[in-house]
Amino acid sequence: MKTTTIIIDGLPFTYNDEIEDISYETISAISEDDARSLLLKTKTLFEECGLQFYLIFGTLLGAVRDHGLIKGDEDVDVYVDSEELLRKNLPFLYKNGLKVCRIIDHYLYSFHTDNKSYIDVYIRGKLPFSIWSLWCDRINFAVIPRCYIKKHDKINFLGIECLCPHKPERVLRYWYGKTWRIPMRGHNFTYDSPSRHFWRMKVKPFGQLISYFLKTAITNPKLFINKIIKKIHP
Repeated sequence: MKTTTIIIDGLPFTYNDEIEDISYETISAISEDDARSLLLKTKTLFEECGLQFYLIFGTLLGAVRDHGLIKGDEDVDVYVDSEELLRKNLPFLYKNGLKVCRIIDHYLYSFHTDNKSYIDVYIRGKLPFSIWSLWCDRINFAVIPRCYIKKHDKINFLGIECLCPHKPERVLRYWYGKTWRIPMRGHNFTYDSPSRHFWRMKVKPFGQLISYFLKTAITNPKLFINKIIKKIHP
């Protein structure tokens, strides 16, 4: 663990930085009691700051599908709309026992209390300019159509009334697929729009490969011919 100092409203703020220590391999499953306590403390302090959060990712999946925590889930996942307001209130939150321990600017702020259970607070932001940015935003690195998070519903999670995206089943189906109600192990999810995922994983790499071969054919014809021969006769 290291300490990191950032400037907030012109004043230094120092916190215990665990960014290199937090991973799925190093943290254990959170209990319902710890999750409830952590969520309630977060809600109380955020409301004092004028912040509103919304359940998202695995926490939203558990709330809708399992009516509680997903078995083995490691943390609580929420998102906020204003990074500026969250960052401004870090000293207040820290002073009142909700201690920031990981910051990835514009994407994620992780907090814990003395029991070391984590809540990940993701930032809703804009996508880099592209065709998808015309109708989608991002939450952390996950792509989401704006119309899915334009309105919000109330949902009971662990006995606490929380907010979540309107029609949460629609969001869960979008991110986890049509089989989102079937529990799966692991953390291998794309959280992407189908078209953008196809572009990033299929079209763009193929275009880069073609560009490489054309460049090689022009700058080094002999190497290009040898590569072709190896492809035909490995």
